Amino acid sequence: MPAQNSNRVHSPLSSQVSSEVNSQVSSHGNRAGAAQPVPANARQPQAGVSSRFRALLRWRSWHRWLGLWLGALLLLICLSGSVLLFKNQLLQWQYPQLKIPLVTDSALQGRVLDMLDQSQYGFARLPHAQRPWLELSRHDGTLEYWSVPSVATEPPQLLLSRAPYSDAIDWCYQLHMYLFVKPWEHQLVGVVGLLAVLVLLSGLLTQWPRRWRMLKLPLPATLSGWFSRRHGRPQADSPVKRPLPAMQLYRQWHYVLGVCTLPLLLNVILTGSAMSYNPQVQWLLSVVFDEAPVKAAVLPPTAPTAPGSSQPAAVSTTASAAVLTQAESVRSSQWGLWLYNARMALPEAELRLASFAKSAGDAVQFRAQLPEEWHPNGRTIIRIDSKSGAVLLLKKATELPRGFQISQLIYPLHVAAVGGPVYLWLLFVSGLLPLLLWLLGYGWRRARLRQERQQARLLQEKTNAGR
Repeated sequence: MPAQNSNRVHSPLSSQVSSEVNSQVSSHGNRAGAAQPVPANARQPQAGVSSRFRALLRWRSWHRWLGLWLGALLLLICLSGSVLLFKNQLLQWQYPQLKIPLVTDSALQGRVLDMLDQSQYGFARLPHAQRPWLELSRHDGTLEYWSVPSVATEPPQLLLSRAPYSDAIDWCYQLHMYLFVKPWEHQLVGVVGLLAVLVLLSGLLTQWPRRWRMLKLPLPATLSGWFSRRHGRPQADSPVKRPLPAMQLYRQWHYVLGVCTLPLLLNVILTGSAMSYNPQVQWLLSVVFDEAPVKAAVLPPTAPTAPGSSQPAAVSTTASAAVLTQAESVRSSQWGLWLYNARMALPEAELRLASFAKSAGDAVQFRAQLPEEWHPNGRTIIRIDSKSGAVLLLKKATELPRGFQISQLIYPLHVAAVGGPVYLWLLFVSGLLPLLLWLLGYGWRRARLRQERQQARLLQEKTNAGR
């Protein structure tokens, strides 16, 4: 039948081309003694724009180019983050005057804050065990470190004043938080973090699961022989293991370390990226848990004093809206009273931050940390009336929506505020991993380019010798 015979008939042109290709290959194989005849139906590589475009879509290309250029930024961010994990210890090492005893008395702390010009400061970090000094932030970004005297007769001292970029620690801080581009806030660091996730996943997909054998440790021959003797295997029966080439050694160590430390790297990068896009993360969690997004509480009105008495009126826990229009600067303060009332309003919590009033009559806000809170700065809000000292607002972090509470677990995980010393050192090592992976990847890339140049030179020499 014609349909059956059509499968057996060959085109004269295709037969001629196939015979010419096979004759050329066989003659070359007779000279070199290595080549094999190419089948007539073998698919030849097609060079062109389409093949280059397909190569760009491969995971390997994304991993290579993003890892090379973006990895340099990522390792700087991670290295500076590892340094900032020990910020308080480094500050006390660089500035020995910060090694002072801890004083938690509200009256003594308030005495230091009362002597300051209230209009020049934004907030204060209250002393605690890891940071026994009183840290105040000026509006121009300067940080001041004050001592809290243990007795009222002893005057407080300004221990240290740190302007932006005044020491190596602040350089690490500016690099880690803003990549030295503070007007962009955290957006640039967030973009680097999201692209770093793509680098990690593309590196995993280049070898997994087809080449899972790459997970074998590239041990030296001497160490491999030690393992053989350790398990009772005779040395004579063990095969001779040749040392791996430098290119393969770099590549295999890069992949093994990348896969084994992937959870640590994802933890560091994802938590950092989530902090850069904190409003978007909170909105997403509110959608997931079908909750209303948590908004900043409106400034409550000033609580009046009880009639015929100088004592503050009953505590009000409602946050009704009232906007104060006074523009006059704050000239007086009662920090001792405010600190005492804030601590009495929630005795089980520890006060962490205090915000200065922007104008006369503004409420003073504190942030406190409950025992069950992870956040080191606390998310519990206490607002005190600056005139009467009454508590205007008390909002516990444990009573906020579940999505907001989950979002507040990101920062403690990123700064090792939980987990103890083991997690702290794991996080420190995680900050060093991008540097090690980048060096291994760069070493593999250089070794491969060197090998390609050698092969091209040998091919050129053979071509010249054949002429």
